[in-house]
Amino acid sequence: MKAYKHILFLLFFGLLTLQQVNAKNIGKPTLQKVANLMQDGSAFRNRMTAIGENWETVLEDILRTNSNLRCTVCNSNYLSYRSEMHQFLEEAEYFINNFNITSNSQGKKYFNMLQGKTINGTYYSNLDLPIFDELHQAIGFLKKKGYTAANIESFGAQIGSTGKLTDITTSSGILKYIELKSLKQGSDGLDDGLNVLSGLNANPLKYRTQFVSQFIDGYLTEITNLNQLNYVFEIRKLGANGETFIKNQFKDLFIAKAEDMFNNLGEAKMQQLFGMDGDFQVTNSTMFKNLLNNNETFRNNALKFIVIE
Repeated sequence: MKAYKHILFLLFFGLLTLQQVNAKNIGKPTLQKVANLMQDGSAFRNRMTAIGENWETVLEDILRTNSNLRCTVCNSNYLSYRSEMHQFLEEAEYFINNFNITSNSQGKKYFNMLQGKTINGTYYSNLDLPIFDELHQAIGFLKKKGYTAANIESFGAQIGSTGKLTDITTSSGILKYIELKSLKQGSDGLDDGLNVLSGLNANPLKYRTQFVSQFIDGYLTEITNLNQLNYVFEIRKLGANGETFIKNQFKDLFIAKAEDMFNNLGEAKMQQLFGMDGDFQVTNSTMFKNLLNNNETFRNNALKFIVIE
């Protein structure tokens, strides 16, 4: 391998300019990470060889697909709520080394997305789709939590009879389902996958039909305890007061959909999920709404599945 080939990679994908190279301002963290991945005998190259992939093609595709990330010398047109390039490459490497990424396997979906590909292996024509926010959030979350294939039952399994898919289903412990959400308070002009182009201020959760269906008819139907569910939101994307904001969004959703919840889930299930082992009686929608509005202990327990990171 020729010396400085990693610089050529970054030049080709627009992450460096010739002026920056000439000035020796070449962004050490990103360059060092790319050089490490390209090194003979690196874990990344060995992993690609083991699964029959061309490591150069995979790395080229990863850099091309994610060239809008921040790095020391990247152009200013980046997504501020995503990891910096060198951090992202570490997250991608962690995922590749710790999950099964071969055909029809647990992690194939995300491995393909890292390269800008669909599950069928064709390239996406639009790399600005919100599903790539999901990708970045997912691999960052998995590395941060130290999850490996041994901890995960599936990515994208169907939840209940809704036809909706989970993000992560765990294989052990109390926590069973992890739903990753990359949403903003204001508009970012992108479809969030729910046919809603604007942010949560203009289109709150309670009005998002598919979101509500997945949550109530999917997750709440399947779990028996709120400790089995985490909805994980990115603070970098939610912005200031994000935790208070998103909890109020769910509180408003509960109040708006209280009657539907009792009709769909039944009184016994509502008591099981929200009654705190008999500390509260949740026998009808009016009582449920009153407790949400007036009892802090009840409200905090009802919203404890929300995680802000």
